[in-house]
Amino acid sequence: MEAVFFHKKKTPENPAFVKLQENYIGYLANLGWKRNSIESADNHSRQFLLFIEGKGYRSVADVKPIDVSSFFPQLIGRYQATSIRTVASVLRSFLSYVGKTGIS
Repeated sequence: MEAVFFHKKKTPENPAFVKLQENYIGYLANLGWKRNSIESADNHSRQFLLFIEGKGYRSVADVKPIDVSSFFPQLIGRYQATSIRTVASVLRSFLSYVGKTGIS
């Protein structure tokens, strides 16, 4: 029998980022998003939070437009152009959620 390994998803260390992302995913589920779309949003929003955490941010409120722009070049080579558009759409949704809820 072949061993099956499950890759644990890397998550931010900042508990506020973890909670924010969990709330965002719950929000999407409440909106009726389909499972695949929620999984994509989970993955891409988590990657963005890891990215800003790596830059030293402790709050999404501290993120500047240049930080959002600098997130995308690191995706080149890992994603095709059509997938980067999906990431952009998810990021727009995530940041809109943050803005609407006032969560930082």
